[in-house]
Amino acid sequence: MLPWWADRIREKNEAKGHALTRTTDKIDEYVGETIQYPVYIKPVQGSKGGDVYKVANANELQSIIAIYDEKQVRLAVIEETINMPDYRVVILDGKLISAYQRVPLAVVGNGIDDTETLINDLQSTYQANGRDTLLNSLDPRIIHYLGQQELGLDYIPPAGETLTLTSVSNLSAGGTSVDVTDVIDKKWVELSAKIAQSMNLRLCGVDLACADISDGASDYSVIEVNAAPGLDHYAMSGEAQKQIVDDLYVKVLNVSVPKAQ
Repeated sequence: MLPWWADRIREKNEAKGHALTRTTDKIDEYVGETIQYPVYIKPVQGSKGGDVYKVANANELQSIIAIYDEKQVRLAVIEETINMPDYRVVILDGKLISAYQRVPLAVVGNGIDDTETLINDLQSTYQANGRDTLLNSLDPRIIHYLGQQELGLDYIPPAGETLTLTSVSNLSAGGTSVDVTDVIDKKWVELSAKIAQSMNLRLCGVDLACADISDGASDYSVIEVNAAPGLDHYAMSGEAQKQIVDDLYVKVLNVSVPKAQ
């Protein structure tokens, strides 16, 4: 709980016995005694990877908490870093609709242009392809991530170097997808379907960290469950993916998707 909100809660509930309000005062102690750095911090209310940061130490954590305080974020979540590829498994009525790896926003160097120019060029490419993602080279998440590597927007990546720009893999934050629908092991499909059923969700996206999505014996961790998985960016990754999403709409809404002329 962020300090400004904790103070307000205490004021409103002073006579109601709310004495166990958790605040960020001892957050570093909590991280040190439990999940250890690096950790992810993100607002409880939010979506599309907004205001999500990966922090390496107490100083970075406190700097992000200060940003949240200014934005009047009420509650934030601290999550353990899972160093495995990130996948989303979309389930409808207990069956697999799609599965794809989510790859964080990145640019590829040409040995000439700096990082800011490469970001702007990528934005132009997205627009030309009809993708509505808005990239901002001054996005605090990009500045923070580059700063952790002692890099800035003036850095010129060598030709062929893939430079990751954020620690979040959301497609709405500029990330890309790699379809794994045809190779995902049935264990992960069954696990995702079971999770959806346990939460009474007809449609959901289960986010998994998994060492090898094609191997049912691989290490894994369930990151979160999304009751309203966005599929627009996934649909734009290819004709097959677009057809999958169109078919999903037909099943959910029982309507036909008009074909492009």
